[in-house]
Amino acid sequence: MTERQRSTVLFFGGAGDRRSSIVYGYHRACRLDALCDRRYYEHHQGRLALRHARYALESSQALILIGHSWGADTAAQVALKLNARVNLLVGVDPVAKPLSRMMARTGRSAETKRVVTVDGGPVRRSRGDQIKAIGTRLGGGMPVVFDQPDRRIVVDHRHDDFELMFNAKGDDGLSAADFVSAVESGRVMGGAMG
Repeated sequence: MTERQRSTVLFFGGAGDRRSSIVYGYHRACRLDALCDRRYYEHHQGRLALRHARYALESSQALILIGHSWGADTAAQVALKLNARVNLLVGVDPVAKPLSRMMARTGRSAETKRVVTVDGGPVRRSRGDQIKAIGTRLGGGMPVVFDQPDRRIVVDHRHDDFELMFNAKGDDGLSAADFVSAVESGRVMGGAMG
């Protein structure tokens, strides 16, 4: 049996998330775990998150960054600026912020070990999907690092269905949540990350 390592999981919500509680609510509902430090940041709090990530790495903890919508853009920027070990970077229905792609703010750092993209599928007629469509046009797509991930999970959910997308199984039977659990527990996913 593998001994669990201490880990830090940083959640990043998209625009208006504190009010809509899409990611914030999921983060608040996570069970308490003495070996896992879970924190929530809004998409505009990248500097605070970067400081916390640096602190976590000084403590030799596994680092996991999870972002939804514009929060995924912020998570990608934190990983790139950190330029240190990020065990897992997850983008759930990621949307690039204006100028992020053009200014090369969301590329993949050589120190980012694994990237998982959960793609929410086609635009539906929900308010969240309309906002996603506008954001995608303004930002030019999704953050670059999520264009060619180690694992892509395509689901058919509304943009504001964060929890459903995060837990949705891909073709290989694994979800983004499964990859997070594997890093937290120190397990190796075998060929699943190829």
